Amino acid sequence: MDLGTPSDVIWPGYSTLPLVRDITFDEYPAAGLRKKIDHELLSDSGLSLLQELLTYNPIERVTAADALKHAYFKEQPLAVKREMFFTSLESEDNSYLLWEDYSLPIDMWSVLPWTTKPT
Repeated sequence: MDLGTPSDVIWPGYSTLPLVRDITFDEYPAAGLRKKIDHELLSDSGLSLLQELLTYNPIERVTAADALKHAYFKEQPLAVKREMFFTSLESEDNSYLLWEDYSLPIDMWSVLPWTTKPT
């Protein structure tokens, strides 16, 4: 296991999580992802992002918003050429994706008072 076995050392409070006492893992040290992922496949910046995404502790794990700001997405050459990006959504009629077109069997907005209906 390249990430190592979860523990209180790498995830403070891990042993107090529900169900942890019911699960037994074999002990594996963190072996390091670089040993498995060659530089030709992923740059140091990409590996840094991957490690941030795979962090066990959710408090320390990178958020989606921060992940999108990671240097990996700015380094050259780009991981994928611009012309290879998924473009079908730009060229197709996507009116079926509009929120108003979806109906729920109940009025969720009245049942869940903490929600706000998107406009």
